[in-house]
Amino acid sequence: MNKQDIAPQEASNIQPLLFLVEDDIELSELTADYLSGFGFRIETESDGASAVQRILQASPDLIILDVMLPGKDGVDICRELRAQLQTPILMLTARTEQIDQILGLEMGADDYVCKPAEPRLLLARIKALLRRAQLNSDLNSVEEEPQQFYKFDHIEIDNSGRRVKIHDQEIE
Repeated sequence: MNKQDIAPQEASNIQPLLFLVEDDIELSELTADYLSGFGFRIETESDGASAVQRILQASPDLIILDVMLPGKDGVDICRELRAQLQTPILMLTARTEQIDQILGLEMGADDYVCKPAEPRLLLARIKALLRRAQLNSDLNSVEEEPQQFYKFDHIEIDNSGRRVKIHDQEIE
């Protein structure tokens, strides 16, 4: 069942799905356990070569990517995903050089957290990215309604009533 198959009232009860791509199995399990303790659903992948296909199939709400992965590195995965998805991407990596952070962000990551990461900081960054993504989603789903009434000095235009008045006199 996809998220699209769920009725709107049911979808609001479903916790966000995070997809974690991390080749350090112990760290991956610790991170997944910590985040699931806050109600997140977690899927994990340890191989960079399999990550893109699995992420596209899972359709997560947020992606957490390590940079140094076997098969395909996180920067390449990020670039490939960004071309197909607007899903928030957080880079979580031991690469702390400023140039690595810049590269990750320029390739499409929305945030960059260096390991070892303070768990509460990671959680706060995830929540912030999810809030921002929800806000953008809400803004994109609102259709702009045309303005129905205009007033300029002594001129009134009522689009819904299809009327124009000048000095309170209706114009035919």
